[in-house]
Amino acid sequence: MSALNWLERSERWGTLLLDTNLYPPDVVFRAAYELAGHCTVFTEPGPESTLRVRLSLRDGSSDLAGAAEAFATALVDHRLRADIRAETAVIRDLIVTQAFCEADLLDHSQSEADYRDDPRRIADADHDRR
Repeated sequence: MSALNWLERSERWGTLLLDTNLYPPDVVFRAAYELAGHCTVFTEPGPESTLRVRLSLRDGSSDLAGAAEAFATALVDHRLRADIRAETAVIRDLIVTQAFCEADLLDHSQSEADYRDDPRRIADADHDRR
């Protein structure tokens, strides 16, 4: 039994309605691509922030419930990947920029200084909290 709610369903195809706030189109397309060997995935805009998704089994495939479960798993996987991509974008961009830049973009003067010099004035900040 699939956790997905079918709008329509037959032996060879089924239509789902997905919330695009939960699964943005790019996540749906990545998940659909993962299933390309088992079924064809058609999408069209649905009502109010939804996406109608139709899974249609390819010749030789006979398990619509299995394809739907694989699709549901792929949706969660690609949503998580999108979240991680967004959370780490700044760091990833800095690393890539630094890797392709001739000059060093980081200011190492404070990180390489002697701790007794207190270049970031941490002791003053600690004193202000008291």
